[in-house]
Amino acid sequence: NTLALGGDAVFENYANIERSASEDALLIIESARIRGVCLLAPWNLSCVSNPRMDYELVRLDYDDWSAPGAKPLIVPPHSSEFAFWKPEEKGYTASVAFDLMQKAFRPVAVIDESRRSQYHAGANVLRHLHVVNDSAQDLTGTLRVHLGGKLVHESTVAVKRGCVESVEVSWTIADVSTNGEHGYAVSLESHAGGDSWVSPWFLAKPFGSSRSLQGIAVTLVGSKGLSETFVKLGASVRCATSLDEVDPDVDRIVLVAPFTIKAAAASRLRVLLDAGLRVVLLEQTASIFPGSPMKEQSVVSAWKRSPLHPVFEGIGGGLLSFWGETPFPALDGDHFVIRSAYTKCDARHAACLADTGDGGFGNGDLEGQALLEIEDGAGLLLACQLLIGERFGDLPVAELLLTNMLRHAASWSSRSSVEVETTKEFSKSLLEKAAKGATIVVSNPTDAMLAEWGGALAVRLEARVDPHGIYQAVRATGAGHPLVQGVSHHDLCGIEKWTYSPSKLPNKVVASRLLIPAARLDELLVTAQRSALRELFVYEGGTEALRAHTASRFCYGNELAEYGVIAGVVRHGKGRVVFSLLDDTAEAPSRLVRHLNAIRRNAGEKLADRIWDVPAVESEKRSDGFPTRIHRCLETHDAESLSRLVAATMPLQDFFGSRQMLTQSRWEEIEIKDGWITAENAETVILAGTIHSPRARKNVETSLLNCPNPEEQVFCDFEGDGTVTFHLNTASIAQADLASRVLTIPDIDLEAGNNHYLIVWKPGKAGAKLRMDWRNIMRTPERTLMFF
Repeated sequence: NTLALGGDAVFENYANIERSASEDALLIIESARIRGVCLLAPWNLSCVSNPRMDYELVRLDYDDWSAPGAKPLIVPPHSSEFAFWKPEEKGYTASVAFDLMQKAFRPVAVIDESRRSQYHAGANVLRHLHVVNDSAQDLTGTLRVHLGGKLVHESTVAVKRGCVESVEVSWTIADVSTNGEHGYAVSLESHAGGDSWVSPWFLAKPFGSSRSLQGIAVTLVGSKGLSETFVKLGASVRCATSLDEVDPDVDRIVLVAPFTIKAAAASRLRVLLDAGLRVVLLEQTASIFPGSPMKEQSVVSAWKRSPLHPVFEGIGGGLLSFWGETPFPALDGDHFVIRSAYTKCDARHAACLADTGDGGFGNGDLEGQALLEIEDGAGLLLACQLLIGERFGDLPVAELLLTNMLRHAASWSSRSSVEVETTKEFSKSLLEKAAKGATIVVSNPTDAMLAEWGGALAVRLEARVDPHGIYQAVRATGAGHPLVQGVSHHDLCGIEKWTYSPSKLPNKVVASRLLIPAARLDELLVTAQRSALRELFVYEGGTEALRAHTASRFCYGNELAEYGVIAGVVRHGKGRVVFSLLDDTAEAPSRLVRHLNAIRRNAGEKLADRIWDVPAVESEKRSDGFPTRIHRCLETHDAESLSRLVAATMPLQDFFGSRQMLTQSRWEEIEIKDGWITAENAETVILAGTIHSPRARKNVETSLLNCPNPEEQVFCDFEGDGTVTFHLNTASIAQADLASRVLTIPDIDLEAGNNHYLIVWKPGKAGAKLRMDWRNIMRTPERTLMFF
C-alpha cells in the first residue's frame, strides 16, 4: 500500500512510508464514512506512529509513594509514547502523518472520492461531493466549489446529525491559454462546523488545439479509428492492418495501436528496426521481449524512472496517477493507469523510463516497466503499457505522453558510440582512454585500487567500512544524475524480509564500504540516512513494540546512518571515471546489476548482442491452473447451515479474516499435488478455498460492445465422479452429475483479489475422484490465478 502511493521514495526515508500508509488509510476511511461505517479504528495509530523524541534517560521521583497507581522509576530514551512527567507540555510528538489522520476524522467533512485531477478545457466535469455530519447537531450550510479561483458551484445543503448527504456538482472547464496547475477548492460553512480543502488540478488546452504533431508522418498499425484523431493533431497518417504492411522504404515512424500484436511479431519488429524505423508500441497483452514477460498488475500510479527524458516534457509526476473517477479502495474501475507491465530484466538493452508496482503486508516491488526505450539495430523502439490508448482524447497526459513519444521518435538519431570499459583495476592505459573521451566504470575496487585511482585523478577516494552492513543505496538527487536514469531505489535495496514476509527470505548486504564525500567526486548514489530499513528489518526493530522506538532513533532522531557515497563519477579530460562500491558478486541481489548496466548504457555503450538474443524468461506463474491444497470440512451440514457457509464466501478483501467460511465450521487442509481429490467414503464432501486473481474478470460489464473479450475469459473444468455443486463469492455457479464427463463452466466472473469458493461433492462411492482446472479460451492453464 505504500508503493502504490509513495513509489520508490518509501525506500529513501521512513517518514515517506508513514506518510504513504496514512494517505492509504485516509482514502479508505473517507470512503467508509460516506457509506455509513460507524466504527473506524486504525490499527495502533499512535503507538507505532508517534515519535518518542526524549533521547535522554529520565529518572522519576514521587511526592507521595503511597498514592494509588503505577510508579515507573526510569524512562529509557525513545521509549515512552507520552511524556507523562511533563504535565505542562502537550505530552507527545505528532507523527509526520498526523494531519492526514486529523483530516480523516474531522467531524464535518466534505469528501470527493474521485482522485482524478486533470482535464482538457471544454470537458464536462461531474463530481459527487459527500457531506458527512458527525458533529453534535444537525447542519445547514453553504457548499462552494472554486476552480482556479473562480466559483463554479454554490448550494445550500442540510445534513442531519450522524447522516450523509451527496451533492452532484457539474460544470464545463473554461478555456485556458496555457497548460498548467489550478486549485480545485471545496468549502462548507455552517453553524455546526465546516470543512475546506484545496487539491491541485492540471488543466490543458482543448484536445488537439496545439497541433503538436504538425509535419510528422505516422504509419498507424491496427486501428484506423485513430487516424482522424492524429490528423486533428497535425500529423499525416497512413494506415496498415499489420506490421507486414509496413514498408521500410516508405515508412519512418510506426505507431502500433493497442492489443494489435502478439509475441511472434518480434521477428518482424527486428527487421523494421534494422531498417532504421522508429516504432512506438502502445499497450499490448503479450510481451515481444524474451527476457521481459508481461505481468498482470492493475495499479493506480506509475513513476518517472528517467525523469530527464524528453518524453516527460510538460508532464508533472502527479499526472501518472489516478486516471479516473473510481474511488481508491475499489478493486476495479477506471482509476488504474496500467493493467499489465513488462517485468524488468537486467537493464542492459532496455532503458526503464517509467516503472510501477504495488505492495501489501508481506510482499511488493517496483518490478513492472510501464514505459521502456530500446535502441536496437539502426532504429528506436518505445513500448508503453500505460493506458494512453484507452484514455487518448480524454486525459491531457495521454495526449502529452503520446505526442512526446512521437516527436521524440521523429527527432531521434542514433547516438555515436562511446567506449565504455568496466574494470576492478587501475592502469595508465585506462586513464589515457578516459582522457580521450571514454567512460571507465570501476566496479567494487579494493582500497588499494581506489588509492591508485585517487592519486592519478588528484581526487580523495577514501573508503570506510560500515560495521553494520549497507543494505541499500539511493540516488544522490531526486531526479538523479544522467548516468543513473532508469535506476530505482528498489533496484538498490537488498532487504527482502518485510513485516509479514516468510521468515526464510534473506536480507542481503549491497555494499560493505562507503566513500567519504570529496571535491570533484560527483555523487551518483549515496547511503539512505533516514530510511531506518536496516534497523527495522535486518536488526529486528520493526516489531510493533519497537517500531516507533526504532524510527524515533534512526529516522527522526540523531542516530542516522552515516552519509557516504556508494557510487560517484570524476571527470577526466574528455571522459570520466565512475566508481561503484556496490557488490558485484554472484551473492548480490540479482537486481543490483541494473545500476551498472544503466550507467554503461547511459554513458553511450553499444552492445554487440541484442535484446532479441536474451534467453527467454517464462511469464509469471502463480499456479498450474488448479489448487494443490484445499480445505475439507470435518462436520456434516443440513440445508440451513450449508446456506450459512455459502453466504460466508462473500469476497472480502481484508488481509486478515477474509475467509469467513473457514470460521463457520471445523476444517482440515489437505494436499493434492496432482490436483485430484479422493473420497474416503460415499458421504458428501464439502470443500473450500480461495482464488486470488490479479485483476477483475467481469468481461461483459466492462466491454464497450457489451460482449466478452475472448482473451479475458476464464473457464473452470470439473472432472471425476458423482455430482458437484460449485459456489463462488456467494453465488451458485453450477450443479451437475459428472458421470465420467467434463463439466465446463464458461466465462466466470472473478473479483480482483480474493475470490472464495465452496464445493459440495457427492462422490457416491469410496475412492471416487474429483478435480477442477482453470483455463483460458485457448485451453491452456490459467497460471495467473493463485489458489490457497
